[in-house]
Amino acid sequence: ALGPTAVLDPTLIFDLRASYLRFNDDQTPSESSQTLNLADLGFSATTVDLFRGYSHIPMFNLDGNAVCPAFPNTTNPVFCLGGNQNGFNSGRLQPFYNLQIVPTVTKTMGSHTFRVGYDWRSLRQNEVNEGFKGGQFPFVNTYTRATSNAPANVYGQGRAAFLLGIPSNSTFIETRTTQSYEVVSHGFFIHDDWGVNSKLTVNVGLRYDLELGM
Repeated sequence: ALGPTAVLDPTLIFDLRASYLRFNDDQTPSESSQTLNLADLGFSATTVDLFRGYSHIPMFNLDGNAVCPAFPNTTNPVFCLGGNQNGFNSGRLQPFYNLQIVPTVTKTMGSHTFRVGYDWRSLRQNEVNEGFKGGQFPFVNTYTRATSNAPANVYGQGRAAFLLGIPSNSTFIETRTTQSYEVVSHGFFIHDDWGVNSKLTVNVGLRYDLELGM
C-alpha cells in the first residue's frame, strides 16, 4: 500500500492512496498421488489419450445420483470413487486480486473543509482448474434392470453396471479453459466539514458508486 500526501499550499492538500492485495486459494496434490496409469483400469489407448496425462482416479458414481455424498445414506447408498470434481485431485491455481486507487483533494475555505475524491477498485479472480479432466462415469440401471418396467433405483443395479463396465450415456470427459472474473467499480464523493461555531460542526457528504458487470 502507498499513501503519499502533498501540501500544495496552506489551504490545499492532495492525497493518493493505492493498495494491492493478492491471496491464493490453491490446492496442490502430493507428488506420490500422481502415479496412476489409467490404462491399468481397463481404458483403451484411445480413451487414455483423451485424458491428456491425467493420473488420478476418475469420477465413478456407482448409482448415478447427481451429487455424491461424503457418506452413504438412504438416498445415495453407495460411495462415489474419485473426487466430486477431479480438479480437486490434480490441483488448482486460484489467485484473488484486490486493487484500489483513491486520489483525494482537500480544500479549506473559511469555516468549510471540502474533500473531493475518486475511488477506483478492481476485484479479480483467476482460476486454473481442470475440472473432470479424468471424466465422470455414472453407472445406473439402464442395462441391469430385470425388465424395462422393473422398479428403478433398486440398490445394487448401479454396482452391477460398474462391474460390467457399462457406464450411462451421460458420461463425459471435460476440457476446461482458464477462467478469469473481474468486477471494476468507480466511486465519486464530496464531503464538507462546516465549522458553524466553536461548539458545532456539520458534516455533509455525497457519494456515488458505479459497479460494472462481471
